[in-house]
Amino acid sequence: LYATTRIHKNSFLVTVGDVVTLPYRLKDVEVGDILRLTQIETLGSRQFTWKGDPFIDERCVVKARVVEHTKEPLRVKIRTKRRNRRVKHIKSKHHYTVIIISEIGID
Repeated sequence: LYATTRIHKNSFLVTVGDVVTLPYRLKDVEVGDILRLTQIETLGSRQFTWKGDPFIDERCVVKARVVEHTKEPLRVKIRTKRRNRRVKHIKSKHHYTVIIISEIGID
């Protein structure tokens, strides 16, 4: 089975065992928590495809486990303006949440 699920306006095509890196930190979630993703756009396999309008029924569920909260390595962007010697160094270190898909099914 595969499913296209939506998490905070981002769609992800997932199967069981996939590791998904979310480009933000989920609030009120600890490592080891089980997430129940109910906003499923499509659900299918080789034989069938079930599309929602916009989402499939709440009985279809994708369960995911939070593996870690992490940050990317320090990134330094150099910003300059034309005809100006001044150089501005902008540092960024974004947060990520890593989840693993454990189950796709219908309750």
